[in-house]
Amino acid sequence: MKAKIFTLLFGCAMITFGSIAQNFKTFTIDGALTIGSIRNTTPGAVEVVVPNDFDLTKCVVHYTLDAGLELKDPTLLPNDAISDLSSGKTVTVVNPEIAAERVVNIVVKKINPATSLPFSVGFDGVELKTADWTSATVGWAYAGIETGQKAVARYGNGGVSFIIGFPAIPAEGVFAVDYNLWSVGSDFSVKPLSDFKVQASADGLVWRTLANYTATSDPTLTTTSPKPAAPIFSHKLQVGEKYVLWVYSTRDGINVNVDDITVRQGVPTAIKDMEVADVSVYPNPVQGTLHLTSKKEIAKVMLYSLDGQQVMQVNQPSTNGFDVQHLVKGIYLVKVVFADQTVYTTKVTKK
Repeated sequence: MKAKIFTLLFGCAMITFGSIAQNFKTFTIDGALTIGSIRNTTPGAVEVVVPNDFDLTKCVVHYTLDAGLELKDPTLLPNDAISDLSSGKTVTVVNPEIAAERVVNIVVKKINPATSLPFSVGFDGVELKTADWTSATVGWAYAGIETGQKAVARYGNGGVSFIIGFPAIPAEGVFAVDYNLWSVGSDFSVKPLSDFKVQASADGLVWRTLANYTATSDPTLTTTSPKPAAPIFSHKLQVGEKYVLWVYSTRDGINVNVDDITVRQGVPTAIKDMEVADVSVYPNPVQGTLHLTSKKEIAKVMLYSLDGQQVMQVNQPSTNGFDVQHLVKGIYLVKVVFADQTVYTTKVTKK
């Protein structure tokens, strides 16, 4: 565990929280599209996204603080009550026991939906900066996204969100959302607490889960370098839906990138449509030989134990399968990498 960092201001009695220190624990606004993304920067920050017709003068705010903390002036932001956040709000979080404090800026962003379909957003070759989003930005907004990352919207903390808004999906025709999504440094398969969701909504209140990427989901998120040339995930949208949200529900020590988002008419066609599997892995459970069949060329197969250790790799596996008899009994994650660099992940049990 990292030690908490404090900066002593000589000549005064107050200590300022460092970048690892305490802050708000949770922050929500009734009717918002995202939960509050809380950052322990200096000053601290809380960001929330709301619909474009939201009345910011009447925000019903709910929050909790980390243990032992309180607001220096609670009247600036009463809990479970209405606040005017039309110009944001700056509050000071204090720890009275050690005379420490942190200034926190609260920012509420309105999303201006795109006016027509198809709608696309991406950041190829450009570093996403804080100034890239303004109140005039059309079609997208974010809460807590790390800025200064080339070609991506970068998720570095739990609760971070990226959202797009577009015209409601009509009753005529089939529509889909395509996107690129990949982890940085490690695959989700070796990070058991990782939880990343993609959701769609017609009103911003009730959300339908399009995908829930975890260590054991099928597929899961994997590292990709270079970034895929075309979107690798795709989902069908339902009539009336007008928002899609990417949110890092729980972070387990790795970052996630999203890019190349398009809402368009047509069926899901990306390689990793959640409804389609391109490979079969059998038998399961397995004792001796593990077989793989696929319509696509397989470049390599890697097996991982549940604690994240790679225990085996087979390059260009034979159609006759490969021997896993030497592996100890247990559950293994099987990562199949195709020649086009797309990835399929599943689990097998070794008897």
